[in-house]
Amino acid sequence: MSFSQLIGIEFTKVKRSNILPIMVIAPLLLVISGINSLIHYISPDSEGAWQAMFVQSCLLFAYYLLPLTMVVVSILIKQREKANNGLLKMLALPIKREQMALAKFVVFLTFLLLEILLFFVFFILAGLVATYSIGLNDPVPYGYIAKWSAILFFTAIPFTSCIWLLANVFNKALFTIGFSMFMIIGSIFMANTNVWMFYPFSYSGKLVTAELSRILNEVNYLNIEMYSFIPLAFCLTILFTYIATKRFGKKEIA
Repeated sequence: MSFSQLIGIEFTKVKRSNILPIMVIAPLLLVISGINSLIHYISPDSEGAWQAMFVQSCLLFAYYLLPLTMVVVSILIKQREKANNGLLKMLALPIKREQMALAKFVVFLTFLLLEILLFFVFFILAGLVATYSIGLNDPVPYGYIAKWSAILFFTAIPFTSCIWLLANVFNKALFTIGFSMFMIIGSIFMANTNVWMFYPFSYSGKLVTAELSRILNEVNYLNIEMYSFIPLAFCLTILFTYIATKRFGKKEIA
């Protein structure tokens, strides 16, 4: 069985789950509430209103709602594979356990991408309604919003791989939720320390905070050491994914 066929099977498994409704709720509520509170401070003559609305909406999303949503998605995926001993049946097939684990991780990352795309779409729609209501003629900066949506996606991959690792290490969902919640809550504190690069849960929020600082200070660069950040984030992602792949299904075949 090819890797692409495995991915197709994994998508079929989660098709009937409640993942999609859950993924819609968080970005929709966040964008609507965030923009609704900001329009009281934006006038028709405001410059950079779209950037301000986007960054403000991103802060809570990047630090808390996005990782929390991915924790829930990981739990739902794991529960789905345990239903009717589905995982044991798959492990009994002549398929490499590591290959199966990577296929599931690809599906997990696809849900991450979908969540950010939903955030992008909901923000554009809510922003258009908000700017129309206050008479703002500022054009929609699609390139800016798309760029930062992409940044959110790539900076979220390291903590997503960490969440997937926890989901494979712990057999009980309660432990996965507990450890993940602890790390998510601590992300905003770690983002303000010198060791934030070693804490993947702070990545997305840290860059959004740096963008907010850039806008407020009217400079053209982010105060982030990218040459150190990118290699470290890549190495941590590979490490988490490797361990998760090796741990996948071990309890079931033990």
